[in-house]
Amino acid sequence: RAFKEGVSKLKQVTGCDHRSIQQYIVGVIAGAVPLRFLAAIWALMDFRYLAQMHSFDEHVLQQLDTALQLFHTNKDSIIAARGRSEHFHVPKLELLQHVIPSI
Repeated sequence: RAFKEGVSKLKQVTGCDHRSIQQYIVGVIAGAVPLRFLAAIWALMDFRYLAQMHSFDEHVLQQLDTALQLFHTNKDSIIAARGRSEHFHVPKLELLQHVIPSI
């Protein structure tokens, strides 16, 4: 899908819209944001794709954990670059902590 007015003007976003944005977000922001900001977004995308696997082994669970830790290590750079206001109290991000133990 093409977002003619950009993604910042979206008011309601469907699952298809989310997938479209997530397919391109890392490539679109590369070079325009600090490296730690990019690492945080990349880690979230990596976590998302890994979590959709049909089966999991210890190696995949370790990769999921590494991606989540990389996000948490670098998320302050998103706030510093004003990509998010003041905090990361986002319920869906809080739920990510429970994905690995529930597998």
